Amino acid sequence: MDIVAGFRRLLVVFVVAAIVGVSSERMFWYWASEPLDHLVVALVYAPAVAGVLWLLSHYGVRDMIGVLLAAPVLGYLVEGVVTPILYTGGPFVPFFPAWFAAWHGGFGIVLLVYCFRRWLIEDARTKLLVASLALGAFWGAWSITMTLPENLEDEELIADQGGPLELLDPGEFAAYAATFTLVLAAAHLVLGRGAWVTSFEPSPATRWLWLLITGGVVVAWTFAIPWAAPMFALYAGLQIWALRRRRAVTSGPTVLEQLDGRVRLVSLAPLAVMPVAAGVVYGLLWAAELPDGAVRAFMYSVIGVQSVVGAGVMVWTLRNSRRRPRPSPGEPEGPAWPAPDAAQRRVLRPARDAGAQTAAGTSAPATWTVAAHPAS
Repeated sequence: MDIVAGFRRLLVVFVVAAIVGVSSERMFWYWASEPLDHLVVALVYAPAVAGVLWLLSHYGVRDMIGVLLAAPVLGYLVEGVVTPILYTGGPFVPFFPAWFAAWHGGFGIVLLVYCFRRWLIEDARTKLLVASLALGAFWGAWSITMTLPENLEDEELIADQGGPLELLDPGEFAAYAATFTLVLAAAHLVLGRGAWVTSFEPSPATRWLWLLITGGVVVAWTFAIPWAAPMFALYAGLQIWALRRRRAVTSGPTVLEQLDGRVRLVSLAPLAVMPVAAGVVYGLLWAAELPDGAVRAFMYSVIGVQSVVGAGVMVWTLRNSRRRPRPSPGEPEGPAWPAPDAAQRRVLRPARDAGAQTAAGTSAPATWTVAAHPAS
């Protein structure tokens, strides 16, 4: 059973990594257009995705605030461990952390994984259609920035691709967008046909190995960039601290449990508008032959807006990490905590409503309120 469970966790990590790879790589630039290259992308993103899934499970994330708190960690792991880009803006400068929180975390974890999967399970086709249309239009518009000389002639990108970069004409780009939309749809179909897991708690050996490798790489970057380790610890630590605070005020099914459900093939149909919108917008902008100055202004405007939104969401979620969710009609205020065991009694205190009486005139059963939450 442990082997089967371990295999399922690996499968989920790889498939979710393939999903976030679509937004983080395929929508960011289109140089590596071969579908098989995406297997490498999924492998590269897999350790970072495993870290985020572990956070979602370990801290019992149950709502959107918790998802927004965990999502930026994907950007920190990808751009602060796999590459050192996170630190290149300067010591503790929040520009790159905010931008990566929006692109990697917002597009990848929040939209393509959490929202898309939830809408697919609920068969919310209208929401999926609108989101796919908007995301496709953005994909096409952003991709026109690949025509800028600083992108087309980037020496590091040329070295990564092993040769000159080639622009995709509108027809080639439409085929490219359709290909990776199919990859996205196939990944969600796999997760929706029994591959999903409702808990992601790796073995102690796996956890320690992950932590040692991640910490070792960050320390290695510190030899070249002195503020790398403390900067990574600060930004990642803030999100984890807030996740612990959030856990103390929420209850109910976790996000991983909420996303456990079957996806019907017909529910994926709205995704078809994404490559169409992307291809149309890209083709129109290609035909317009916009001057480089206009394209460059658009590119930096997008980056600026994403950075501001990313920073704003990060601050808002950190400030609201202790805010209790609004109860549904008929539910009591606050989380419905289960009866504590002997160990929990050391950190919980009983509270009885002295005036509460049952219909028979006896006292109501004792409830339990949190006095302190045990550290993990």
